[in-house]
Amino acid sequence: MSLLLTIVTLLLGVLFLVLGFLFITDGDKGMKIAGHEQSALVKVMGGRYFGIAIIIFGLFLVGGPLSLAVVFVAVSFLGFIDALLTSKAGGDPKGHFVVGVIAAAVAVGYYMSAAAVGV
Repeated sequence: MSLLLTIVTLLLGVLFLVLGFLFITDGDKGMKIAGHEQSALVKVMGGRYFGIAIIIFGLFLVGGPLSLAVVFVAVSFLGFIDALLTSKAGGDPKGHFVVGVIAAAVAVGYYMSAAAVGV
């Protein structure tokens, strides 16, 4: 992997961490910095779900079990954070929580699969 590719990858990772923190702690500031419009938020969420699906299917086709474990840890986190935020907003968090638990179990399964073959 080239140095430039490594630097850009790490910078994008940090950018997404900062944006995620901003969206959770100060949604209006996160929206402004990210350049999103409130009226498009539902469709933006749809795009995020498509993106997650592409990552899952892509890693299923070309990645190994450790890559899949990592992506399902992330999906589990999304389920749990969505459950927490939904609950705080007065909604029913059960569906999000269930997805978090299932994704965590899948992550453990892929990790154990990798460990069994010595990856």
